[in-house]
Amino acid sequence: MEKLIQELNQLNSQVVQLAGQGNLEQAIIVAQQAVNLGESQQLTKHSVYCDSLNNLAELHRIQGRYSEAEPLYLQTLNIRKKLFGSEHPDVAQSLNNLAALYHAQGNYPAAEQLFLSALELWKVCYGEEDFEIATTLNNLGEIYREQGRYLKAEQVHLEALAMRRCLFDEQHPDIAQSLTNLAALYTSLGRYADAEKMHLEALAMKIQLFGEEHPDIASSLNNLGKLYDAQGRYLEAEIKFLKSLEICQNILGDEHPYIASILSNIAGIYQERGNYIAAEQRFLEVLSMRKRLLGEEHPDIANSLDHLGEVYLIQGNYLASEQKHLEAYFLRRRLFTGEHPDIAESLSNLAVVYTYQGRYIEAEQQYLQALPMLEKLLGKEHRSIGHIFNNMAGLDEAQGNYSQAEQKYLKALEIQKNILGNEHPVIADTLNQIAALYRIQGRYSESEEVHLESLAMRKRLLGESHPFVAVSLNNLAVLYDDLTQYDRSESLLLSALEIVKTVFGNEHPHVASSMNNLAVIYDFQGRYPEAEELHLETLNLRKLLLGEEHILIANSLNNLGELYFSLGRYEEAEQKYLETLAMRKRLLGESHPDVAFSLNNLATLLAATNRPEESLLCRVQASNINDKIIRNIFAFSSESDRLAFLQKIRNNFDLFLSLVCNHLADSDNAKLAAFDFVLKRKALTASALAAQNEAFYSDRYPQLTAKFHQLRDLSNQIIHLTFAVPETDDLARYQENLRQLESRHNNLQKQLAAQVPEIQLSEQIFDRQAIALALPPNSILVEFVRFDVFDFQAIQAQGETQWHPARYLAFIFTAGKPDAVQMVDLGAAETIDQLIQLFRLQASDYTHPTLAWGKSSFAPKLQIKSYNPTDAIQLSQAIFHPIRDLVKNCRHLIIAPDGNLNLVPFQILPIDAVGSRLLMDDYTISYLSVGREILRSKVQLPSGSISTPLTIADPQLNQIPSVEILSGRPFEHQVAGYSYQRCNPPTFALTAAMLSKLLSPLPLVV
Repeated sequence: MEKLIQELNQLNSQVVQLAGQGNLEQAIIVAQQAVNLGESQQLTKHSVYCDSLNNLAELHRIQGRYSEAEPLYLQTLNIRKKLFGSEHPDVAQSLNNLAALYHAQGNYPAAEQLFLSALELWKVCYGEEDFEIATTLNNLGEIYREQGRYLKAEQVHLEALAMRRCLFDEQHPDIAQSLTNLAALYTSLGRYADAEKMHLEALAMKIQLFGEEHPDIASSLNNLGKLYDAQGRYLEAEIKFLKSLEICQNILGDEHPYIASILSNIAGIYQERGNYIAAEQRFLEVLSMRKRLLGEEHPDIANSLDHLGEVYLIQGNYLASEQKHLEAYFLRRRLFTGEHPDIAESLSNLAVVYTYQGRYIEAEQQYLQALPMLEKLLGKEHRSIGHIFNNMAGLDEAQGNYSQAEQKYLKALEIQKNILGNEHPVIADTLNQIAALYRIQGRYSESEEVHLESLAMRKRLLGESHPFVAVSLNNLAVLYDDLTQYDRSESLLLSALEIVKTVFGNEHPHVASSMNNLAVIYDFQGRYPEAEELHLETLNLRKLLLGEEHILIANSLNNLGELYFSLGRYEEAEQKYLETLAMRKRLLGESHPDVAFSLNNLATLLAATNRPEESLLCRVQASNINDKIIRNIFAFSSESDRLAFLQKIRNNFDLFLSLVCNHLADSDNAKLAAFDFVLKRKALTASALAAQNEAFYSDRYPQLTAKFHQLRDLSNQIIHLTFAVPETDDLARYQENLRQLESRHNNLQKQLAAQVPEIQLSEQIFDRQAIALALPPNSILVEFVRFDVFDFQAIQAQGETQWHPARYLAFIFTAGKPDAVQMVDLGAAETIDQLIQLFRLQASDYTHPTLAWGKSSFAPKLQIKSYNPTDAIQLSQAIFHPIRDLVKNCRHLIIAPDGNLNLVPFQILPIDAVGSRLLMDDYTISYLSVGREILRSKVQLPSGSISTPLTIADPQLNQIPSVEILSGRPFEHQVAGYSYQRCNPPTFALTAAMLSKLLSPLPLVV
């Protein structure tokens, strides 16, 4: 018996030696021999047999064969309990090992529970302080770190370190292990200085213990390399990795699992530095080595496949990337029974690839599987959850669903701050993404504020010369480019370019991005030769790094096209625009915002080269894509968000109408297209606000009543705070209070928009058929629109003016005739606006004392003054005479004004040469903000849902009022929001010619 036990001990020792050498295949053979020997010789109730079982289980765990490892661990645990009872060190060891298995499987709650049980058992066996207790505390700390419970992890690791310092001399491998684990924790927390201090202390201790050539020295060097990689110190990281590799190869030979890990880290450095070919070669080398050492089915094989998928993705080789990520996913499905964090990671990786491919539905499906899996395994507050929300936000952003993207970015930020505190590189990353999103939406002041916050945080955490600082400088420069602050933009881009060239050398994607943006700045500044040279250099560099087809290649082609258009080199511009459009469609799909952008650029080029019909076709296609984006934005946004985005795409509105007005005025189809476009785009924000108010007063959303009342209260507070005299001398505090109120107001508007379909415009129908049927019989809609005029043939580089002063158009649309639209150019907006001002001055008396703002010593009386109709006649000739013949056969005009025409009381416009007959003599006049609003008249609100209108006409609260008749406009047509002036408002006085007419009943304003 004793001889058999000695033989088993020898086999067990041989297993440990083989495993240490990385010869896992032979180690498993010997371990199985030991188990077979124990069983055949009836040694299954002996502790040495348990050691053999435990060794075999450990080898299966190391190789990722978890389903084979678990029954062996459980068998060992049960035998030891029978041999020694429940309170024995060997039982504690089995609990610890089983916990390690569950940790590897991602079953963190089960692992934690077993580690805690082992800890209590060690304390029963050895008291409060023992090296085994310290080891279990160390293991618990790692579980807490994996779970994202960083404060708890730090507490436990510090307890283990303190215990080890008490138990051992100052120089001990276990103390070095605690220092290393604390360093890893601090790296996760972004406390890089603390992490480096711990790693260096551990390295120095190991050198004292083992000398310069030892696997533990290689391990510390590798850990330092990973820290420097996280800090962007890529050259230092590579040096550490190479030194670690050299030591391991001298000790372990050329093939070992640890050597494969170091080679993978080196490949990651190559990838970071933009050397994708070298990175791919290294990753392939690692994959082959791991397969030889670990077999075809092992978690490390899946990791290598993911690394290859990532490098292929960066290169734009989406099919190869998808293939590798799918291989990793199916391998993990085979390795892990049920759910595992690595499976969720695979789903997320696939979603990223599908996003780049424009396969948005498939991408969303992957995320919707990954997110609940991670929440179940890790809880709702974990870095991985924040990472998923960030990726999902990127998916929404890629589709132009900017408001949904904002929601998810803010959710990710909330999670990250709850876990990591207010300062961390990951938080700076998310802030950078949010700022970029705000820029895309046209929310420039918010974008600048958040970009500056991200930049300052990165400088504090990472230093002035980190690549991420360059990213922030670059993105801030892009914002200033949008704001036409070209000098500031150029300065920031040059700083960013200097950083990335210093860190990466001259051939790197970040270098190409900075060069591209500088070229764009030079283009806007009129420095065309410099711009062209940089654009071509950027394109060649990107092709060198990324291959012939990549989204960044498409961007470079587009920018070259825009440069050539500015120079009047139309043939070259068209070639680049067509290449860009085709590539974006292939890479992003037919309905991506970038495709709409390309279509609009191509449309401008086609108009410049006298092909207006083709140009219009491109404009309509782009408009249809943008319609979807607008609906998505309105689904979750505040009024200010909507206004910002619509302002950002305002040029498309002006270009569309410039094309039709100047080049296709005789085309019926073009006029119909322009009218459709106006019906879709005009006064969108006002429509959403009106829908919000309608929902407030109706009974359709009783569950939202409290939120509607809260929104109204916030509006009142903002109004009061804005116009009241500040009650404090602390202006900064006053402004902060106002900012917080506005932020709460905007967030509440977004919540309501997500729950009220009318605000989302999802129930709006903008087609002419519905509007023509909804118009009252014998009525005509007069849709006015103000637009800036673009000259498509003007060549910017030759100093020719492209943008010209605004004009007014009028579209005439008759009830019941959806395919008959007339378009009339009314002339320069400036001339008409001046006539409006003169008319309003004639119809109003600005010399009277103020109303309500001051006290009057006498009661107001009816005022009549002389009336000169000249200005009114001139205004009528400008805005009504050109359309008079087109509306003469109807008796009901529905006016949809735009611009300063909103200030005109059309009822009192004269229609004869002397001003004695007014428009209201011949027509019933109604008003709409835009023609599509006629459809709202079909909505039946519950009776009593809207109270009787209360008209307050400038009350003097300290007087008994006498009759005062106000004139100027019978109705003040307020489209959206409120208008406030901190000045004395004018007093309106009636003219004798108007008085009798205004006292007669007036038509309902629709």
